[in-house]
Amino acid sequence: MENFLFKNLSDFEKDLSSLITNIKNYPSQTLNDLNKLKDQINTFMQNNLLEKDKKNYKKFLSLILNIDYQIIVSLIYLSKFDEALDKINQVKNFYTTKNLKKDLIFYKTLLSEGIILSQLGNLSYGIKIFKKILLKSLKNKNLYELKGILYNNLAESFNSLKLYKKSLLYYKKAYFEFKKLRNKQRLIISVNNITDIYLKTKKINLAKIFALKLLKFAKEFNDFKNISTGLCKLANVYLLKGNPLKSYKLNNKSIKISKKYNFIDSLILNYILKIKIYLSLNKEFFKDQKENKIINLIKKTYKYIIRNKYIRFLNDFFDTSIFVLEKMKKYKLLNYFLIKYLKNLNYLNYSSLEFNKKRDQTIKSLLDLKDKEYYYYKYLKIKSLNDKLKKIHNLQKKDISFARKIYQNLILSEIPFIPGLHIFFNYREGKNLSGDFFNIKILSPEIISIFIADVCGHGIYSSFSTIILKLFFNMQIEKKILLSPSLLMSNLNTFIINNIKLDNYITGFYCVIDLNKKEIDYCSAGHNPLLFLKDDISYNINANSLFLGIKEDTKFIENKIHFNENSYLLIFTDGLSEFKIDKKSLFDLDQIKKYFFGEEKINKIDINDLKIKIDKIFDYLNNFYRNNKNFKKLEIDDATILLVAFQ
Repeated sequence: MENFLFKNLSDFEKDLSSLITNIKNYPSQTLNDLNKLKDQINTFMQNNLLEKDKKNYKKFLSLILNIDYQIIVSLIYLSKFDEALDKINQVKNFYTTKNLKKDLIFYKTLLSEGIILSQLGNLSYGIKIFKKILLKSLKNKNLYELKGILYNNLAESFNSLKLYKKSLLYYKKAYFEFKKLRNKQRLIISVNNITDIYLKTKKINLAKIFALKLLKFAKEFNDFKNISTGLCKLANVYLLKGNPLKSYKLNNKSIKISKKYNFIDSLILNYILKIKIYLSLNKEFFKDQKENKIINLIKKTYKYIIRNKYIRFLNDFFDTSIFVLEKMKKYKLLNYFLIKYLKNLNYLNYSSLEFNKKRDQTIKSLLDLKDKEYYYYKYLKIKSLNDKLKKIHNLQKKDISFARKIYQNLILSEIPFIPGLHIFFNYREGKNLSGDFFNIKILSPEIISIFIADVCGHGIYSSFSTIILKLFFNMQIEKKILLSPSLLMSNLNTFIINNIKLDNYITGFYCVIDLNKKEIDYCSAGHNPLLFLKDDISYNINANSLFLGIKEDTKFIENKIHFNENSYLLIFTDGLSEFKIDKKSLFDLDQIKKYFFGEEKINKIDINDLKIKIDKIFDYLNNFYRNNKNFKKLEIDDATILLVAFQ
């Protein structure tokens, strides 16, 4: 039996404490050790039947949750954000299922979620989480130690947004919180962050004060890593002051400490700074080897970053190297690193807006280098790649334009004259290609059929599906099928299943109007509710069958309604009813009825007014958005409407 089975709670707590100190420098090994420790504790709890001992059981649960939190921290150091988020969700669910009180570990875990989301570019959500925990920490004394960490994370988020004043404010708040708590390590981090902000905003004297303060604290606590960092910050201050020689000496001291204690991240930061220092030093200092020294240092720094997977330093490295190489007119190497930068943009945690801006700037810089005759062929390659992308884009535009023309040819340009009947229609394409289709057939002088369909989705796929529907109605269909809505829908359903491999579905409404019998036979296959008015009473025509294209043995039901003079049938696709007319309600059946018929008696309605309203319905809805500032205009779906008036 293994030794851990003879341990007690305090032994396990000591094991965890020793592992926590290794997380920052050895996250991968520590992660494995933390998982082993968790397995040991679980085995220990099972063997000792701790579930019966409620007091000890809770203590061990708390220890396991602390280990889970440290696992999350290790995963963050390793940039394994997806795994960390999964672990966070497990911890949150554990608190819920075990009905545990939300304690310090819970809020630390929630804090980790905010940190990850901020690093992934979702800064606004990260800030929201930090502020939520901050409010809790102000009310709960047990969470008091989180205040400084929250201020620090809020500062880092505002720093990423380049809101340096806000960032500085929260860094200072964090500094005073850590000072109260006498948290040496966090205090040093705060001083380091404040120094960075002052360097970014070129407040050199203040940056110098805090860099010296950082050095003082680090020496007091024998913190060699931050001694190296403090020397690096001070070297940066002297470089900005215009004293590159002093900066060079301080930088060298920092590099020696970093090498001695194997502080790879500090070493990389010092090398990036050294590139700038080399550029500022006189040629005499290098004995005519200045350019070679800088180029070798750039290559060396890049290898260090890639070999050690310190992706977070890529942005600073590329900014510095590209600037320096441009100054030196080293166009071949500049071209090489611009392409590397372009390839690595995905890893630099930019927002989509910043990403596009940086990408465009980099491509422009690459193309600008074409003026250098010697390297012109390289830029032609890049330009050729851009041209190919443009051609593909233009071809796609042409395809969409062609598909749009085909679709427009499918739509009836005018309705044939039918005595005793007026049919008006209007349609609007959405931003993408339309999936709406309608068809009117005169089956005899007294009988006509109307079909309307809406293919779920948008784009070429939906538009192509409408072509298939058109082909169906152009075929020689037996008159007995055309006269029976249920038979026609059944035949159409089989045709769709055999000819279109649908990922989505099609809604459809088919009716046969007999002017002699004054009857309408119809079948509605999953279509949105329609409106029928007769004798000043309105009726909803709801779907009575399943969608088209779902399964071959679908049973389609046929219903009948009777009409008289001054009856109206409104047929439309759901794009019309998806317009919002205020914050809560859509342009629904009641609103549609009100728009066309108002409060008047049906027999007093002028048929010409109805035609005008059909023609102007989409203008009416768009004007509503333009004249109401309370909410944004929504992007609408394609929409089709037909009004059948029986006179």
